[in-house]
Amino acid sequence: MKASVLLLGFLMSGVSFAAGLEKDVLWSGKYVGSGGAAVSNASGAEALYYNPAGIGLDKAGAGSVSVNVSPTFAQYSGPITTANTSLTSNNKLLPVFGALASYNLTKDFALGIGAYSAGGTRAEYDNVQFGSYSYTPNIRNDLTLTEFALGGSYQLMPGFSIGAAWRILMVRGEVASASASSALGAGSYIAADFDNLKQTKYNGIRLGAQYKSEDKRWGVGASFRNAVGFDAAGTGTGELLYATNGSSTPLVGSAATVSAVFPWQLGLGGNAELMSNFRALFDYVYSHYQTDQYLGVAGTVTLPASLGGSVQSLPSSFLNWSNMTNIRLGFEYTGLYNWALRAGYVYTSQVTPDKYATAAQASPANGNTITLGAGTWMAAKTVELNGALEYSFAKGTDTTAPVAGVYKTRALGLHLGTTYNF
Repeated sequence: MKASVLLLGFLMSGVSFAAGLEKDVLWSGKYVGSGGAAVSNASGAEALYYNPAGIGLDKAGAGSVSVNVSPTFAQYSGPITTANTSLTSNNKLLPVFGALASYNLTKDFALGIGAYSAGGTRAEYDNVQFGSYSYTPNIRNDLTLTEFALGGSYQLMPGFSIGAAWRILMVRGEVASASASSALGAGSYIAADFDNLKQTKYNGIRLGAQYKSEDKRWGVGASFRNAVGFDAAGTGTGELLYATNGSSTPLVGSAATVSAVFPWQLGLGGNAELMSNFRALFDYVYSHYQTDQYLGVAGTVTLPASLGGSVQSLPSSFLNWSNMTNIRLGFEYTGLYNWALRAGYVYTSQVTPDKYATAAQASPANGNTITLGAGTWMAAKTVELNGALEYSFAKGTDTTAPVAGVYKTRALGLHLGTTYNF
């Protein structure tokens, strides 16, 4: 059985909109406003995700609790069955979130705990037409990566802190795809559904370091996470679209797994006060997506007895992803009474190669994200309220892809967060 261009082209962004398995900016009403540039300046509970070295840095109180919701709408478009004829996916809501807490045990040692969205994808095309078949399968890539983390930071000297976190990665998802079946005649397809895919991995870590100058006018930071591979297990079923008579026939499926790697990542960042109350922030983030050369599939479907009753293995899908670079530039102005104004931009390098482009993953192009945000605080900074808007987009015209045409992805996000410092 020969895979078509649609076979499980499913690992994007989602919450991975931009590329690979993660968005340009994911969640945080505070840090998204400045483009997610937070490696050098994240502090308190949210630092557990951005850089664990900042969990207890420069916190005079006992700790903090942070709750963030980032409803994001993502949409894809591109050719699926016919060159230069684009279909548009459903405009799906991505329920991105972060809920974290920190506690300063001593003036130098702090602990953090939390759960948050770490990546994924959600692209759905309903009732895709294959030739003249009356059966029109859905193409769906719905993957959610959620992490639970426990970490701590230790201040080695004034302004310099190191940190580490243990990450538990939960993978959940459903995938529906279609692939050509040359063994059953030209124009025949097998539509495959993978349901209840799930796995929990316990081998994730995140390490970090931060330094803030004595006068707090500048700072630098570094953060590293290790790679976590997963084999999400579920059930595979199928439907045969048979070219000889144009009919469709249900197929008996089996247990199935979908395998990939959430790759290692290195982030370097810095921030500096350019003038009174005006700060610039910069992050360089490298993600080793080259490790995902293919999407591993283990599963079978059984043909009906009238067609020989043979067991057909579902093939893996080539990804051949490139490594991802994110360049984040942010600005923050705090000269207004009890207010902070923020703006940011993120450049994301192309991860999906031209010749492997599909309409169900990130476009074969560089990505761009623009953010605007604001925050305020009250009760002597005990309570912080932050919000940000995000618009992400990418567009690539590809003549070398399996189905030539224009591929687009876009996302619009609202990021809201509240933090209580106690």
